[in-house]
Amino acid sequence: MTTRIGRVRVALLRAGWAALTVAVLVPLVVATTAFMRIRTGTCVNAEYAFAPLIITCGRRSAAGDALGWTLTAVTVGGLLLALVLGLVRALAGKSDTSERVDGGILAASTLIVVAAALAVVSTNPDSSWGTNSWIFFATTAAAIALVVCASVGAVVRAARARRRARSRAQ
Repeated sequence: MTTRIGRVRVALLRAGWAALTVAVLVPLVVATTAFMRIRTGTCVNAEYAFAPLIITCGRRSAAGDALGWTLTAVTVGGLLLALVLGLVRALAGKSDTSERVDGGILAASTLIVVAAALAVVSTNPDSSWGTNSWIFFATTAAAIALVVCASVGAVVRAARARRRARSRAQ
């Protein structure tokens, strides 16, 4: 039987995964849109940047800048929130080992996503693909890392459930 505190812990862990997913998907959607608009030529005089995270075709507006800064804050804030929630869950003193492992997987996944993005940035894709193309490639690498880490987390949870079922049957 799950206690109220246990449900809150599970909800916080899910919120961490949701924050990490949003932090990866928001720049990926913006970068993919920008990449396609620039490649197809539908956007003349395209201006594309990470801060603010937006693509503009021509003049920038105050509303566009506000949206861009909001998307940048969502991206950075989501990464930080996921890391904090994962570390809190991993280092919680009263949690059992399985809860600590779940938190550790979230924290490690956040760091792996950031490391994947930074690895792409260090290769300087702008030199061969154009200005700010690193955003597209970094978010793609981060999305791939997120899928792999989430899959590992699912496998760990499934193995733990199987182990618990075997111990109950004996």
